[in-house]
Amino acid sequence: MTPTKILIIDDDRDLCGELSDILAAEGYAVSIAFDGVTGKALADRQDYDILLLDLRLPGMSGLDILRSIGSARGRRAVLVISGSPLDSSLPKQERDDTASEIRCLADRLIPKPFDVEELLEVVREFSRR
Repeated sequence: MTPTKILIIDDDRDLCGELSDILAAEGYAVSIAFDGVTGKALADRQDYDILLLDLRLPGMSGLDILRSIGSARGRRAVLVISGSPLDSSLPKQERDDTASEIRCLADRLIPKPFDVEELLEVVREFSRR
């Protein structure tokens, strides 16, 4: 049986390293991208089962990645992991619309900081699908 393939797209290198180690120890095949452009390219080229996607990324935002993969993602699950998913300088209506869009496009929103065990449970849930 092939392991579940996970792509982490996040510019926090320490977090990516820790998550990668934890997920690999659980038997997952993990790739990492530290910016949106690289992450989008990897997501387009490979069949990942799960994307762990931050929204605030250099090069290309996580929201833009989420929009671009949209309905074409097939059975791939997208778990948005973000500390501040919405720009507080945006007008309230635009923030509400963006939050709604994220909820529609992502399979789950996991706010940072998160409990690693809770994240693992969510990953396990989506890897069984």
